[in-house]
Amino acid sequence: MACEDPIMRQEESAHKVMTGTATYTVEGDTLTITNNDTVLVFTRSTLSTEEASESVSLTGAWTLTSYGPTDTPTLAVESANAELTFNEDGTVSGSSGCNSLNGDYSVEGDQVTFGAIVSTRMACDGAIMAQEAAVLNVLTGTASYKVEGDLLTITKDSNVLVLTRGVESTGELEGTDLLGAWNLTSYGTTEAQSPALADVQAGLTFNEDGTVTGTSGCNQFSGTYKVDGNEIAFNEIVSTLMLCDTPLMEQEEAMSQMLSELTAYRIEGNTLSIVKNGMMLVFTRDTLGTEEPSELVSLTGTWKLTSSGTADTLSSALADVEANLSFNEDGTVTGTSGCNEFGGDYTVEGDQITFNEIVSTLKLCDTPLMGQEEAMQQVLTETADYQIEGNTLTITNNDRVLVLTR
Repeated sequence: MACEDPIMRQEESAHKVMTGTATYTVEGDTLTITNNDTVLVFTRSTLSTEEASESVSLTGAWTLTSYGPTDTPTLAVESANAELTFNEDGTVSGSSGCNSLNGDYSVEGDQVTFGAIVSTRMACDGAIMAQEAAVLNVLTGTASYKVEGDLLTITKDSNVLVLTRGVESTGELEGTDLLGAWNLTSYGTTEAQSPALADVQAGLTFNEDGTVTGTSGCNQFSGTYKVDGNEIAFNEIVSTLMLCDTPLMEQEEAMSQMLSELTAYRIEGNTLSIVKNGMMLVFTRDTLGTEEPSELVSLTGTWKLTSSGTADTLSSALADVEANLSFNEDGTVTGTSGCNEFGGDYTVEGDQITFNEIVSTLKLCDTPLMGQEEAMQQVLTETADYQIEGNTLTITNNDRVLVLTR
């Protein structure tokens, strides 16, 4: 192609230098290339680093502030914290304010392309569902984005999401709103709920030590849980194995299906909804109705096993594992021998504890651990005597003894 003379002379100089072997020097942002008596001088371009910085600036957590048409956006629902987190590994996660979502993304220039976005499927009120639809609409395919300071704008067609950097925090630990006892009020699908059976009490209790206990109205169960955002991961749920009449077993089956692995949850006032794969359990906050004697107060909490055996011969607890008991305010007891987890319920009368329906996982461990487990099981059977002196709890059943410290 022929250009104006100055441009053609510039091109000729460039060709002379970029032929054969040349010398070069770099001083700061200046590059000098010399070939014979012809010289080219360059300054470092910032184009590529600016493009990279745009991609970098997208990473992190962003809180939704408004959404909708670009000319008339709607303020985000104040009571529902909607947010997106763009991770350096190319994944994106967040919440619409109702459901959790995650997927992957890639950035090219001022465009962000979203892969398949998956989400939980809870039903929320109309305003939050409208917000969710707007969020998912933009997070589909390729959208343009712009970061200005702490403001992120993602635009697709004529719709926009406006977010500010950082996720709002209540300053509370995750899952603290779950703590306590909840009574089952209904179960079924998100569209069709059946009322919980009126002649039995079914519910869940989430404890501060990360354990969950409860009853379907037929069997008792216990396990552990962990909260991440608006999701609960249930682990190692064990249950008694009584057979009850058909309506009770149907209610139990509905609860059992939900209390496995990962579920979404939502709390509105005193109502807890747990949702998984189109199914839902609904609870109201309450106690499980146990009348607790005053002695129960001092017994509640977690106790670490220090020794076990007979009244005459005590053996120290194994040092390389932790064995403990947790007496919960709802009348349930959970713990571990250092090998298996167990749970059940208990009642207190005077200086006696009565243990009921203790169930356990069934792992096999080495001989010393199994010996320690057997010592605990021998004491946690039916009615035992207990005594608290300071931070030491002693439980005695016939001639078997457990000594624990708070």
